[in-house]
Amino acid sequence: MRRSYAKWTLFFAEIALLYTAFFLSYLIRDLLSPIEIFYANFTYESTSWMFPYVLGIAIPLYVLRFSLTRLRFGKQVIKVLAVSLIAVIYLFTISFTLKKFETSRAFVFIFGTLIFLILFTWRYFVFRIRRYYVKRGYDRDYLIVIGEKGVVDEYLEDIRSERERNYEISYLCYDDRFINYVDNTSNLKVIGLESIERVLREDTIDEVHIVSSSLNMKQEYEDIIKLCNEHGITVRFVPMSLSTFEANFIFEGIAGYSTFTIKPSHAKEVMLLFKRIFDIIASLIFLILLSVVMIPCAIAVKIFSKGSVIYRHKRVGINGRVFNMYKFRTMSIDVPAS
Repeated sequence: MRRSYAKWTLFFAEIALLYTAFFLSYLIRDLLSPIEIFYANFTYESTSWMFPYVLGIAIPLYVLRFSLTRLRFGKQVIKVLAVSLIAVIYLFTISFTLKKFETSRAFVFIFGTLIFLILFTWRYFVFRIRRYYVKRGYDRDYLIVIGEKGVVDEYLEDIRSERERNYEISYLCYDDRFINYVDNTSNLKVIGLESIERVLREDTIDEVHIVSSSLNMKQEYEDIIKLCNEHGITVRFVPMSLSTFEANFIFEGIAGYSTFTIKPSHAKEVMLLFKRIFDIIASLIFLILLSVVMIPCAIAVKIFSKGSVIYRHKRVGINGRVFNMYKFRTMSIDVPAS
């Protein structure tokens, strides 16, 4: 709950920083007006109309918001850069849509640059504070780890080296043991499944991690999930068999059912996005270059034969997907069938 409040506080603070960047951009653009390269009829009215539309940048800002649990600053830099580029494209799109042609392009670029610099500085500041508190043991999450002894012990080795979260393991629960005792190898108290409800009621527990060697969910685990849900405690299901997969795992609701979805990793998604952008740009360039040949061909097809210039036919592509292929028509449409 405390992290939820912190996330919303940071989000609204960044919205305030957006408007701070807006006003600073106006001041800088106004100061640059006497310079010949920036000279234009720059007035307050040419930028004031954008003031309410700046709030629209809050949408990508929320999607790419600062993560309090994943302390990797490199990802934050990419997020800030993405927000800045989206802001510039968004304002240009709005200005053309509303026919605000008096909008200063220099102002928009200054605004995008300031968004990047201000958000970068702000998020680095928050990142350093968050990392400081994590290193000194503040903001701990108290855990119960449940599962078979072999996979739980393997998971403990990895989670103790986790630097992004400050986990403290309060209890272990081996699902094949039911006697409370202290494990001498880990100095952690081991409890049975029947003791989970009492521990959740009497102790401070933030999360319950259910570790499994497969995707199979035992009935006892389902009961524990319902119990944690009643107490407002987060449950994380950790299938160790999927730990080596480079993919994104998310739950999605389809037709009232919860589906476990495996999607390509972010790196692959970014590569596919760049490939798609390259395909579109390259196609446009070649269409322009080859238009000197294609236009005469189209005219010739139209003059010397009846029918449409372009022939469309369905073809089968990768993974059996059917797509429309377009080409200049080379066959006559009035030839009798043999």
